[in-house]
Amino acid sequence: MWVAPLLALLAACPQPPPPAVDDTDDTDTPDTDPPDDTDATVDTGWLDDTDDVVDTADPDSSAPPADTSDSDAFTDTGACNFGEVADCAGACYPAHFVGDGTCDDGTTFASDFNCPSYRYDEGDCGGTGGLVTCDYIVRADVRNDPLEYGWTLRAEDGVVLADVRPGTYLDAWRTYDHPMSLASGHYTLIRHDELGDGWGGATLAVLDANNGEILVTGTFARPPDFDPLNPGLRSEAQEFDLVCGSTTPSCDVLVDVHSRAHGSEVGWQLRAPNGFVLRSGPPGSLGDFDHIRSTVSLLEGTYNFRMTDGGTGGWEGGHVELSHPGGYGIGFGALSGFSSGGFNFTVDCDYAAAPPLPAPTGPVAVSCSTVDLRVAAGPDGPDVGFTLYDEATYTALVTRDPGFFWSGTTTTVDTPLPASGRYVLSIKDGLGDGWTGTTARLFDAASGVDLLTPTLPVGHGSFAAFEVQCTDIAPDDTGEPPPPPSPCPTGAILDCDGTCWPASYRDDGHCDDGTTFAPDFMCAALGWDGGDCRP
Repeated sequence: MWVAPLLALLAACPQPPPPAVDDTDDTDTPDTDPPDDTDATVDTGWLDDTDDVVDTADPDSSAPPADTSDSDAFTDTGACNFGEVADCAGACYPAHFVGDGTCDDGTTFASDFNCPSYRYDEGDCGGTGGLVTCDYIVRADVRNDPLEYGWTLRAEDGVVLADVRPGTYLDAWRTYDHPMSLASGHYTLIRHDELGDGWGGATLAVLDANNGEILVTGTFARPPDFDPLNPGLRSEAQEFDLVCGSTTPSCDVLVDVHSRAHGSEVGWQLRAPNGFVLRSGPPGSLGDFDHIRSTVSLLEGTYNFRMTDGGTGGWEGGHVELSHPGGYGIGFGALSGFSSGGFNFTVDCDYAAAPPLPAPTGPVAVSCSTVDLRVAAGPDGPDVGFTLYDEATYTALVTRDPGFFWSGTTTTVDTPLPASGRYVLSIKDGLGDGWTGTTARLFDAASGVDLLTPTLPVGHGSFAAFEVQCTDIAPDDTGEPPPPPSPCPTGAILDCDGTCWPASYRDDGHCDDGTTFAPDFMCAALGWDGGDCRP
């Protein structure tokens, strides 16, 4: 009984238009179709295209789906509005869904881009359609009239990979970066200017995100036939090829930045050889007695670590450690007394798995006033240097810059330690090729006990930490002998109440001082819980 009413209801509903087919006689400048044109209400004028939806009443509507006289940079799809892309189910979604960092594939209420032409949502779902991709940056250096600029990036098969329409950029004289993952292939970069009067020197470039190398660049020059009385959108295309991958090895580097007092003033940049900033931490990204650790994949080569301070007194004990995941240090720096500074370091992936410089497993009892560093310089003696830091404040105690040691000579430098505690020895090479035949020994001259026997196989520098228990200096300067060794087992430390706790409690980022159910490390001898709690 209900079938007939339902059929009548369906018959009364408006039917969808037939599939869109472009007119082969469409000149697009302006719409010159016969008076039977019924699509005037959908003409957008974008890219001079005034016929995005086919004239269903035109006699040529059976023509092939190709706009042969279309001079604009886009191919008329008729399926989605500008700024949208069709997923594999045919639904239209914003173009920025592709490669936005969110997996839109295969979910019930989100778009499904799970098809090779969309590179599996640009890798947002952990796959790239079997294609190897590399990291790039599309950089727009905007000048005046930012609202006029726009651009589109297309793959060789016509798929729109990125779409930035005019009106997106709001600030003049600003650089906008768009990170992208792209495979090897042929691409087209299309620049748009809404008024058609050119970009006034603004540029659009494609950069290698690993080193900042500019692979493609260009601007939109003012057309010689521009008529200010009749402005209009213009576009121009630039084709280029990308070869993904590098024959230069790459490996991971840990960047560990520590702050102490006034941590909000600490700023830093990791720069490629050409000055391109690969990673950065602006002032304000750290708090007091804070640290940030991140991993960055770097190609083999020499880099620069730039340190800045929002004040004028330096990092006041803050420092940075650069190392491979295995622990082999490749760079160390601390900023003292200046508002800026920096150092170079070298990445050699052959040493990514090298062990850290040898260090004692626990505090070594030595006569701190008689500690020396003896350097037996090889042929590269003038390249060798070092700095000894007090880890509590990261102030430099003893420094010898490259040029101090002569080739083929053995030199002993007095490096007395002021108190029991932890220290860092940073070793350097002026040319960045490591120590060739040079050896060093940090030891207690009174007892002959070794603290470190450092060497530098490659690079500008490395570092190692060590800990001492002074037998000739009382921790509190009262003249009393130092306390006996800790009664705690290996891997544990003694708190101020005499209780043994795991050694990992110190310097773990948590303040264990003065709480009811946690150890109490609030004493100078134990370094205020390794710096986790402000003194």
